[in-house]
Amino acid sequence: MLSEYPIIKILRQLGSDNLLPAIVFRSSRKQCDGDVERLQQARGLELTSDKQAIIREKIEVIIKRYGMDPELIYSHEQIDSVVLYGVGAHHAGQLLVWRLLLEELMSTGALRLLIATGTVAAGVDFPARTVVVTAHSKR
Repeated sequence: MLSEYPIIKILRQLGSDNLLPAIVFRSSRKQCDGDVERLQQARGLELTSDKQAIIREKIEVIIKRYGMDPELIYSHEQIDSVVLYGVGAHHAGQLLVWRLLLEELMSTGALRLLIATGTVAAGVDFPARTVVVTAHSKR
């Protein structure tokens, strides 16, 4: 399945067609995390330094608003993908504060791609221009 819908190609194509921000639904946590890892190794997909600074500022605001532990957020293995690429993985295996951070960033339009399992579809309203469903069933 991953070879059919490579996340790097999805992000590049949606970006070139002006279809971001987007949510990409995957059927497993492993696929979500794997997509983020692949994007962290990609070249030429980084946000501009101005957009990275905006994301950093929004993260600080969210941390203060909810009284989050900054060390918990900044030590998360996917923080670089959020800041450098504007991409995050949202699934039930993530800490609640991490999912809340991603939801807040997506709600403000700071993220350009949210890679998620069906857990994100439970009542969260995001300003996404595009939704990509890569599988119509689980397993």
